[in-house]
Amino acid sequence: MLETLKTNTAAALFLSVVSSLVLFIPLLFVAQNTDVQHLNGGLLVGIVSSIPLWGQYTISIVGYLIAVWYANYVINKHQLLGRGNQLSGFFVAFLLAIGPSLLLDNLLGISILLIIRLFDRCFEIQKSTRPNHLLFDATFITTILTLFYTPFIALLLIVWMAAIYSGHFGIKGWLLTIFTLLITTYIVIGILYLFNVPFQPPLNPVTFQLSLPSTTGYRIIYYLLIALVVIAMPTVFSVLRFSKVIIRNHINFSIRSIPIFLLIFLTTSINPLGLFSFLFFPLAIILAQFFLTVKKKRIANIGIILITILVVAFQLFRILEPNYF
Repeated sequence: MLETLKTNTAAALFLSVVSSLVLFIPLLFVAQNTDVQHLNGGLLVGIVSSIPLWGQYTISIVGYLIAVWYANYVINKHQLLGRGNQLSGFFVAFLLAIGPSLLLDNLLGISILLIIRLFDRCFEIQKSTRPNHLLFDATFITTILTLFYTPFIALLLIVWMAAIYSGHFGIKGWLLTIFTLLITTYIVIGILYLFNVPFQPPLNPVTFQLSLPSTTGYRIIYYLLIALVVIAMPTVFSVLRFSKVIIRNHINFSIRSIPIFLLIFLTTSINPLGLFSFLFFPLAIILAQFFLTVKKKRIANIGIILITILVVAFQLFRILEPNYF
């Protein structure tokens, strides 16, 4: 399985799609606790809540599959894992599969696609000698995410960090990002007003809560995932020493984005396991890099299979024994 995912063949793509479906379909049956899983109770929630459940599930499954493909495409496009492979897509699916259920009222599925696009633009900014048009694009995406959920404005720090990496970020770049943020917000609100769509600003009180999962099942997989990332980090740093400068910058940028996404997550009331849905992109790079370069192939193959079994078992228990999770 691992050797197939390390390639970019049709068989690897088929395996990636099948494994993603196996991981995502159980999310259709996970109970939705709407009290704690909303990213924002305002913009778009009224629209998506009018969609029938079967429609929400269908859109979400397709959206998640597109997210897996798109994340894998972006990582291969910028050569973060060397030659093309499907390994990063597998880990994106793995991390998203342990998050909230697939109902659209938490807006997470829509945000995931925009976050991948934001990383793509930021990688382009790092390589560009004239990044202003890319800064506009990245700031526009950040603004849309901010309209979904206010603390996403912190992603502007990621845009600035990518621009600083490029070495071509001056006063014009600072002003461009700030004015793009303000003007895009004004235009979106104006369009909603013209169509008589009430705009409810998602300005909720910011409360920072780093809470651990309250049930045994959640804690088990939570600690296992953290342990897996910690084990993978030394391998990633050792690979960075022998990487090209631009690849090293991309991976360093991805790792340094983790505290910013963690800061955003701390302002949500989503179940603590949703943390991995927020950090899916940088964590997928870390885990894929580890399994791509690990020397003990048999152990790595067993690890991939065990990860799949663990997530599927976790989802089945979450459906059958919701009180345990």
